[in-house]
Amino acid sequence: MNIILHKQVSLIMLLSFVFATDSFCQDIFLLEKPGTVKNHKYYVNDFVKLKTFSSGNIINGKITEIRDSSIVVAYANEVFIKDIEVFYKKRWGFGFLNELFLKAGGAYLFLLTVNGVISSDNGEINKVPFIVAGSFIVAGIAVIPLKTRKIKLADHKWRVKILKFQ
Repeated sequence: MNIILHKQVSLIMLLSFVFATDSFCQDIFLLEKPGTVKNHKYYVNDFVKLKTFSSGNIINGKITEIRDSSIVVAYANEVFIKDIEVFYKKRWGFGFLNELFLKAGGAYLFLLTVNGVISSDNGEINKVPFIVAGSFIVAGIAVIPLKTRKIKLADHKWRVKILKFQ
């Protein structure tokens, strides 16, 4: 009984080790700033947006494969790491502010409209709350260009690497 239990535990440990090492052996597409600790790691199925030297096209989509010196984006576009001119990185803080301002301004404008229809103020409309709601919406629109950061690789402040683990 003890020998059978020992074999089962050994088999479970061996299988867990095999599957654990297989799940941690992922290739990494790394965008880093040399001399600092700033880096951004991208794995297969992560979204990327970049511009190439050769064609000047902006390519965006999910990384479907990471090769030795290139990545494949959206199953169709193979981009060599030496060919990347600009990398566009999403800023989550500005994206959050964009959503917050647009939703808050829209909700406030909706509530003002519904309140104006329901209440009986003899047709008088106070302009100040509409200015506040409009300001929220304009602030949300103004934050849109700040949602993505343009990282230029041509000035050599940033570089791209591929880390292969096997």
